Amino acid sequence: MKKLLSIFTILIVIFAIHSCENNDPVPEQPDPFSRDKESIKALMKSFQESIRTRNGAQMRKLFWNENIVWVGAGHPESHRFYQTLDPNIQQVEQGGAYQFLDDPIYQGIALEEVFFEPTIDTDGQVALASFNYVFKVNGAASNWGREYWQLAKVGSDWKILHLLYSYNAVEVKSVPPSLR
Repeated sequence: MKKLLSIFTILIVIFAIHSCENNDPVPEQPDPFSRDKESIKALMKSFQESIRTRNGAQMRKLFWNENIVWVGAGHPESHRFYQTLDPNIQQVEQGGAYQFLDDPIYQGIALEEVFFEPTIDTDGQVALASFNYVFKVNGAASNWGREYWQLAKVGSDWKILHLLYSYNAVEVKSVPPSLR
């Protein structure tokens, strides 16, 4: 039995040494969802272009239906700042969506949303896109934060189901250098 245990120990040591010597890197597998991710990135660019050109009709096509959930959640200091401008504003509020693109009050005002560090997680049918953003009015940062989109593939097209974002007013908290 002692001899069998010694042989077994030697075999384990040989196996361990062989395993350590075999340092061949595992070949990287191609991303099976790379086409879906590229399609979602194209949708994100269309979203940005819709804001820049104030094209509400184009923006509506990016969403699954008219009853989307579009929610903004203000950081406490920013929420307090916005309450000085509108006492009825809630810290978490649904609204905005694409309706603001058609609002005549914004005519003649340049609007832009810039995305930073986007990540997309998908299984090919549903997806979560997240990124940092800066919203600009007439070229100057107005607010910034983090944005999350839930998406679903409808036929061959990706559609936004829900949009959730946090916001910081630049009057309260400056845009970080990484978002400039």
